Amino acid sequence: MREIYQLLSGATPPDQVLAAARTDLEAQFYAHLYLGLYFDALGDQARALEHMRLAADERYAQLGGYMHVVARVHLDSLSHRR
Repeated sequence: MREIYQLLSGATPPDQVLAAARTDLEAQFYAHLYLGLYFDALGDQARALEHMRLAADERYAQLGGYMHVVARVHLDSLSHRR
């Protein structure tokens, strides 16, 4: 998603990343995954957990493949930091 690159460069706010995903389940998965990583990097644990929980949801298991496992592992890591 182009919006993820724009988010990381500071050109796009987080809400536009989600808006761009619309109803595309694969795009929603990646939006939540990268928003979770983004907010974690910023130190916003609450928002990181919110998005990583969504990315780790089982409905995305087939779509996300290996990256879904990454989301689950990262969620576990975030959860243990509390």
